Amino acid sequence: MVDEDGKDRLGDTLQKKKRADEEQFFAEQDRQRLTRMREQRQTAERAHARECPRCGKTLTQRKVRAVTVDECGEGHGIWLDAGELEHLGGSTVEERTSILRVVLGDLGLVGKR
Repeated sequence: MVDEDGKDRLGDTLQKKKRADEEQFFAEQDRQRLTRMREQRQTAERAHARECPRCGKTLTQRKVRAVTVDECGEGHGIWLDAGELEHLGGSTVEERTSILRVVLGDLGLVGKR
């Protein structure tokens, strides 16, 4: 259908609808792909986090106060997951250092190197 200006308004509208549908389809495909990639990354991070970064041996988990720490059985260190130090409390570096010393004492690691 062509109007008096010689423009096919219905055709233009259908083309715009088609483009919008395609954009929506590809946006959904991208969203699904990103979701899968995030899930794969999180799975890989969880698997990697269970290994000591120094020796590669499996870390053991120990409950200390209000958090679970990952500890290397070979004595290469302990690791806290994101947010766990904050969960223990303290708002300044000094307070968190003091809290960390208490946690290390609870683990029997104070003075060990």
